[in-house]
Amino acid sequence: MSLPSIPSFVLSGLLLICLPFSSFASATTSHISFSYAARQRMQNRARLLKQYQTHLKKQASYIVEGNAESKRALRQHNQEQIKQHPEWFPAPLKASDRRWQALAENNHFLSSDHLHNITEVAIHRLEQQLGKPYVWG
Repeated sequence: MSLPSIPSFVLSGLLLICLPFSSFASATTSHISFSYAARQRMQNRARLLKQYQTHLKKQASYIVEGNAESKRALRQHNQEQIKQHPEWFPAPLKASDRRWQALAENNHFLSSDHLHNITEVAIHRLEQQLGKPYVWG
């Protein structure tokens, strides 16, 4: 049976319009036919993906973003803060360091009972470890 009054390009256009709807209908019905285990796997996969994405956002929150000028300005600000408050980031004590000289001049600090007790405990623990392999942690 042929339809001589309808041109063939109209029929092919109708066919193209109808095909996506038929596949859409089959896709929605096939989703319902998943087994319980498959639905659980899909839900678990979605939950894990959401956890991973929130973890990435938390992990990347400390990263400073911006152009080179803003990073340079932030570094400059941090350096000024360090210069204003050197006690926040103490460097290792050197012989020429004024803090070390102040400690060396302070007889009370070097002869304090607390410092003596701490040193004795450290020496005792090190003596107990002599000849034993190092245990991490």
